[in-house]
Amino acid sequence: MSMTVAFVPAGFFTTAQQPLRKFLEYVLRRFSIMRLVSGQRNFRGTLKEDVFEDTTVGFKNITVPGPLKYGSWEEFVHPLGGTYYYNKDKRAYTSVNLRRYEDLRKIDNFIDALQAVAQEDKWTLVVHPTMFRGEEKFQYYYVVPDQRLIAWVEELNGYLLFRDCVQPSEWEHKRLELEAQYWKHLEFFPHQSLLDVSVVRSIRREVTCYLGEALTLSQSTAGSIS
Repeated sequence: MSMTVAFVPAGFFTTAQQPLRKFLEYVLRRFSIMRLVSGQRNFRGTLKEDVFEDTTVGFKNITVPGPLKYGSWEEFVHPLGGTYYYNKDKRAYTSVNLRRYEDLRKIDNFIDALQAVAQEDKWTLVVHPTMFRGEEKFQYYYVVPDQRLIAWVEELNGYLLFRDCVQPSEWEHKRLELEAQYWKHLEFFPHQSLLDVSVVRSIRREVTCYLGEALTLSQSTAGSIS
């Protein structure tokens, strides 16, 4: 599968507006990447055959329909166009295409077993079926809102997760990466991801600070973010 990453011509922006240009290029890259990932999500294994998609638009149809349901799972459309699914009763998300998934009981049974072990009613679960050596396995992580972290119910080898950390053996470095993954979760699964006003204001102050730094300093933390 090929992927074309869009770019924003530099001539459209003045020198002072170059950070905005970088931000727009970032958004366009993310959109292209999500299209690529959404295509890869439909793994072969326990999926149904291709499902016919109805592309017709009804006469004067301007209503906003409710989310489609697959068992206890509701389908939501991400602002960038992809789909994901949320189970309110189990407080769980998945990005696998449930329109084509053969047996929802497999996911539901895995979630029930995992939550019986975790015993954490306020945590949110993200689960993703995948094929490993011809056998279906379930990848997952828990979201811990009050700590702004992700977590697991057993020991995890985090080599891939922490390989870019300076001192990955230190908990504070690990915690920063786990918090970064928490914010990525909110980006990919925005439904029911609520933030207090104080948190939003704090984030806005930090972003404003980084933008100001990028405009005034040639060598800055924000300037290195692309």
